[in-house]
Amino acid sequence: MTATLRHDAATTVGTGAARRLGVPDDAAHVLVLSESSHWDPNWMLTSEQYFRLGVRRTLDKVLDALRADERRVWSADCVFFLQMYWERRPERRAELRDALDSGRMRLTTSGETTQDTLLPTTESVLRDFLVGQEWLRAHGITQEPRLAYFPDSFGHSPALPTLLRAAGFDQTLVTRIDGTFVLGSDWERSSRFPRAGSSAAALTDAGSADFVWRDAQGAEVLAHWHPFHYGQADMLASVGVLRYMRAPLSVPDRNERRVAARLEEHARRLGPLARTRYLLCPIGQDFVDPVPDLLDLVDRYNERRYPDTGLWVVNAGADDYLDMVAGHRDELPVLELDPNPYWTGFYASRPELKRSHRQLVDRLLVAEAGAVVDGGAPDLDRPWWTAATGNHHDFVTGTSPDRVTRKEQEPWLRDAHRALDRPTDGPAGTPADRAGGSGTVTARWDGGVLEVDTGRLVARFDPAAGGCLTRLAVEGRPEQRGPLGDLVAYDDSGGLWRMGHEYRGGHLREVGRTSVHAATVTE
Repeated sequence: MTATLRHDAATTVGTGAARRLGVPDDAAHVLVLSESSHWDPNWMLTSEQYFRLGVRRTLDKVLDALRADERRVWSADCVFFLQMYWERRPERRAELRDALDSGRMRLTTSGETTQDTLLPTTESVLRDFLVGQEWLRAHGITQEPRLAYFPDSFGHSPALPTLLRAAGFDQTLVTRIDGTFVLGSDWERSSRFPRAGSSAAALTDAGSADFVWRDAQGAEVLAHWHPFHYGQADMLASVGVLRYMRAPLSVPDRNERRVAARLEEHARRLGPLARTRYLLCPIGQDFVDPVPDLLDLVDRYNERRYPDTGLWVVNAGADDYLDMVAGHRDELPVLELDPNPYWTGFYASRPELKRSHRQLVDRLLVAEAGAVVDGGAPDLDRPWWTAATGNHHDFVTGTSPDRVTRKEQEPWLRDAHRALDRPTDGPAGTPADRAGGSGTVTARWDGGVLEVDTGRLVARFDPAAGGCLTRLAVEGRPEQRGPLGDLVAYDDSGGLWRMGHEYRGGHLREVGRTSVHAATVTE
């Protein structure tokens, strides 16, 4: 059953949120600076390296900034590094809990990670939200987010609204949807985007980055698409290339005129994609520290520029923004989107990692079911934590480099599988029993082709065609003729995220296949 806000209730929610944030009733436009730091638990570096080089210092600075100005709001996009900080910085636990419980540190998900929703199973995605929320409860933290943020996932399941509603979320934010232009992801001009017929084009044509996302099951969530990346305003008070951990790629620039010009430029770009007066402008590139004295910049702009521009700037959470937009829900487009694929290369990368993750989730479910039957209570918390963390959009997707995959991701999965290993009484039956019977299998050469007959299945393998199947006949099914199981090799100019045909100038060319080469036969 789909829950929908009535117009009068939604209007009350939106007006109340705006007044709570101090937005003037007569403001023509409201630019909401939603500040966070996008955290990948283990992408280019391991989680230990990320924590040591960036996250620990970032959270120290966040807590200092929240203490210095109680109006400030900063958002954490996953629970993973909050757990590490809690364990490694016990002297700041009280501050962290207070910041979370007061809402000054806002959670944009209860998940361990910002997960991929295409490759993991439904159970795995839902458990991700549950594992994170249960950790919060276990440590006396009362915040329960209604927003699920997916800043960097490479496309999204079209059934995401159903998944989110099942987990208790009614708001979502996404960035990478099909048809979107992101700087550095293609060798084309931005004017060639969004792609015709894409989700990005549908939202652009509707003139609204805010929308009600309704899926095929009828579930709805209030959604927002970041059309200009999740780090749109990262350089608000800096000049250079970008802000990223400790990399010396930018320097501070708090010049009043230049900061004002940047705020107004962000509002100008967002305006054509807003049906309300509210504009969401994210600050949240990967592993960025909080902008020093952000509220000073906001206050200065509102005091000196608002009377002339009618643009009011506020620092708030993305959920605050969506609460304000909810007051205009009936003015938003209602769309059934399939925002996938954004990239396709990750579907096939590191199959052994994908297989291990899926098998882990399957084994955990079997272990839980067995515990119910046997009346036992196995400790599955740590394996479920690994399964949830494995949902991350740079883990199960296989887009981390070898040094991270080998050093952290694969060992985590191996340890989780070992925790589920149980001694057995031996194999379950003979090989013939496991095959489903003890029928006779015959193999013979027929004109240089090997034919295998099991009684229910006849398969022919031709060495002249690289050993490929040339005929497969299964009882009760249509016969298939080959070459079947042909191995084809391609020259691909893409990478782990995307394939060569996905961008201008790229290529995906066949360079060989086994069926055109004779195989060597060993009796």
